[in-house]
Amino acid sequence: MIFKNCQFHNITEPEQCEFGGGYLLPRYPREVRASLSERGRLVALESTGGEIRFVCDSQNIRLFLSTMDNDNGELRVYRGDYIHSTHRLQRGVINTIHLTPPERFNEIQPQHLTRRMFSPNLWRIQFDRYCALFHGIDVFGHKLRAPLAEEKPKLRWLAYGSSITHSHINGYPQQAAWRLKVDVLNKGLSGSCHCEKKVAHFLAEKSEWDFATLELGINMRGKYSTDEFKSRADYLVKTLKNKHPKKPIGIITIFPNLWDTPLQESSESIRQKEYNEVLRAITADYHDQNLFLIEGKDILTEFTGLAFDLLHPSIIGHTIMGENLARILREKISFLE
Repeated sequence: MIFKNCQFHNITEPEQCEFGGGYLLPRYPREVRASLSERGRLVALESTGGEIRFVCDSQNIRLFLSTMDNDNGELRVYRGDYIHSTHRLQRGVINTIHLTPPERFNEIQPQHLTRRMFSPNLWRIQFDRYCALFHGIDVFGHKLRAPLAEEKPKLRWLAYGSSITHSHINGYPQQAAWRLKVDVLNKGLSGSCHCEKKVAHFLAEKSEWDFATLELGINMRGKYSTDEFKSRADYLVKTLKNKHPKKPIGIITIFPNLWDTPLQESSESIRQKEYNEVLRAITADYHDQNLFLIEGKDILTEFTGLAFDLLHPSIIGHTIMGENLARILREKISFLE
């Protein structure tokens, strides 16, 4: 999305905010958000993993940003692949972020200022887990432009799933994307990954992704029967496959958690097993090498990678997951490095 001569990565479209000004930076459009659960409508607004990207030779740049719902929200600034600075956004006020180019970039031979994924000239403003608002950018009369195709990764990965996928800017999608040298479009919905039809069509209609992963099941066990889960998961997969028949899609079973080996069987633990069997069957029914199954236990291979709730991964857990998923995707998808 190009807006105000900047690229807004992982943001559907900046929306003018009726409350206090600025532009909301959501990951899902308004009409899709309106079809989600109450929680889904909130978390779809979050800008997690979104970036403002631009190239400008000004020695002084001021960005004006705010957050609607999370005090001290982390904001990371990169110049290309290199971390530049970290900031904290205060809720309810316009925060001024003043940027100056890294002086040491001029003290090294250009050929040694290596590029892994992004051009060293590219500014990247990365949002963590909150609803960000953009109020403007001042480059003091210098030229401002969005990045060219050759200044950023060639491949894009669409990641849909629960809070474990939604995560944060240290989550497994970011970790795997770095290893694979790809851009990730994180469309995880914390606590509200319910495979709604409008979500399926929104993800299918997005044409800029090259491969996708669907982490399904964990958010639906307590509310939906196995038959309803099967219907929704199958509709999601079918919708994506019909629109993108040749693009690789990986279906991820539920990651290890306390309901794998509970002291006593419960409806959640029973349904978790049934859901995983549904995902295996959906994948097998296609007989298509571009639709493949990834077992969650092959991604989170260390149970102590979970936090104390025995459900969500720790930072170490996300690191393990990112490394394992990157390896698996390389094995499954021929065009990945």
